[in-house]
Amino acid sequence: MTFRPKPEPSVERVFSEAERTAIYDVIYHRRDVRNEFKPDPLDPTVLERVLKAAHAAPSVGLSQPWRFILIRDPARRSKIKQAFERANAEAREMFSDNKKQEYAALKLEGIEKAPLNICVACERKGMKQTGGAIVNFSSISYMMGNAGYPAYTTANAGITGMTRSLARELGPHNIRVNALAPGWVLTEKQLDQWATPEALRAHLERQCLKQHLEPRDIVDATLFLSSQASRMMTGQLMAVDGGVVHTG
Repeated sequence: MTFRPKPEPSVERVFSEAERTAIYDVIYHRRDVRNEFKPDPLDPTVLERVLKAAHAAPSVGLSQPWRFILIRDPARRSKIKQAFERANAEAREMFSDNKKQEYAALKLEGIEKAPLNICVACERKGMKQTGGAIVNFSSISYMMGNAGYPAYTTANAGITGMTRSLARELGPHNIRVNALAPGWVLTEKQLDQWATPEALRAHLERQCLKQHLEPRDIVDATLFLSSQASRMMTGQLMAVDGGVVHTG
């Protein structure tokens, strides 16, 4: 099957109590997927339904960077099992004697028992052949010197460092990598939960431009970094914050 449907974004809705219960039932009462297989061939309509659901899994920008390879041939599956057994034997030797026995007792595969094997492969080609632009999202928070959220500021500083390293690594493939650091953007969530008149007034005093940021300001900057208008920009951090911090 070569179809790769692009799922349409669904409107936000609230799941019913019965729907939520069904999801938890599947999670907590699932069958042992390594051993309890029926020998019957898989119904093609069931297989198509499963693959369509898998293709609808979350991916950045609906990029769907995966391939599903269906493996039915018994001889090929036998070779796959042999490769697993070699790797599993190596893994078993990593443990002490007691742990080694516990590990050996685990049932870790059902390669030949299942009526069908599905290999999930990551699509590694693409940008390295065509070039492209990657825009990472950081934040001005780690440049402001504020207290109260060290894990958040550390993570965003790491994103900026990763961006600069990836720009050097991917540049030979004509892939640009930049980071965008938004300031305080007044989304609906911000307005509902944190944007008090006092906080807004204090933050506006720190900005050079005396207007609050809106979501469209970040959208426009992202489009710029993704477009040919910035074709020779890479490894850069662009702050869109009305002039709170300086990156030069």
